[in-house]
Amino acid sequence: MVVAFSLLVVLAVVSLTLAVYPYVIYPSLLKLLKPATPLPLPYGAPEDVNGGRFALLFCVFNELDSIDAKLTNIAQLLHRYPGLEVLVYDDGSTDGTADRIEQAGLRIRLFQGEGRRGKAHGMKRLAAATSREYLVFTDANVTLDLGAIAALQSCYQDPNIGGVCGVLSYIQEQSTATSAAGDSYWGLEERIKQRESLSGSTLGADGSIFSIRARLYPRFPDTVLDDLTVSMSVIFNGLRLVHDPRVQASEPLVASSAKDIRRRIRISTRAFHTHRYLAPQLRAMSVKDRWKYWSHRYVRWNGGILLAVSMLSALSAIALWNPLLACVAAGVGAAGYAAARLTNLGKLSAVAHGVRSIFATQQGVFRAVGGQTMATWQPPR
Repeated sequence: MVVAFSLLVVLAVVSLTLAVYPYVIYPSLLKLLKPATPLPLPYGAPEDVNGGRFALLFCVFNELDSIDAKLTNIAQLLHRYPGLEVLVYDDGSTDGTADRIEQAGLRIRLFQGEGRRGKAHGMKRLAAATSREYLVFTDANVTLDLGAIAALQSCYQDPNIGGVCGVLSYIQEQSTATSAAGDSYWGLEERIKQRESLSGSTLGADGSIFSIRARLYPRFPDTVLDDLTVSMSVIFNGLRLVHDPRVQASEPLVASSAKDIRRRIRISTRAFHTHRYLAPQLRAMSVKDRWKYWSHRYVRWNGGILLAVSMLSALSAIALWNPLLACVAAGVGAAGYAAARLTNLGKLSAVAHGVRSIFATQQGVFRAVGGQTMATWQPPR
């Protein structure tokens, strides 16, 4: 009994350590890596600031709630960068989004889809339709800072840089446990990307704001997560994918718990499907980049299994010592989680949503392993 108790305790501790590793231990370890270049990165002055070497790409589907803000932002960008090309793919909107874009009177090339084909299909079509040297990817509900294009131009003065991730700031329109958890999570994500970048490359970009050299744009099926696939192609081609805090963007934060969970399941399903598609190229990366990828993505995707093993091992260990105490501990834990989910208990509710998000991500991984994928998306409301 003593041996079994000890093994269960060790299993609980190890599993919990691995579950929190991507969020606590890994960011600390990144500080120990030698910087890839002197700090700050030695960017030169842009050769031009009219945006003539850039194309801005994004897809829309029933975005009437957010498209006016996006069009206002595009108008400002085109005024600041008169040479900028803007391309939009409409994935079969039924709410008049495409009409609103056409009526705006801006220099936008609008491509109409043939029904729902998904964002990856749309982005491939847009990338093939431009001859600009640099591609900038964003989302319909994201607004770009007016200095973003100039900052990107500055980054690309370094020939070793093949892609740039920007900084996304979330706007909390409603203060909820979901929005608080999302804001905390994204703040950590931005710090991790910055530290990864300083040691060489960050391992993948978020689709809200990133850019690559157009010649690096890869071929891929419509079922994969296009932002992860496209951004990782920079590293696969031997160039750096850097994180630049001067490239700023903002997006409203999802406040609904149910909608956020559905979104996480969808994204993790596609992300793990993409991981399996990219496996041969991932294995060919350097040891350092493989470690960063494993730490940043793979362990996080499987955090649900690790948390479940840790909790079950801990309860089993308690049950060996005192079965009644194990039942009490399980009951108290379930009651506390339910209270945090059903009422706003501040940080405790945010933690509860974070735990639920980890299990939602794991659910998406299971779906991907089972062969399911999701090519289309629903815009957050």
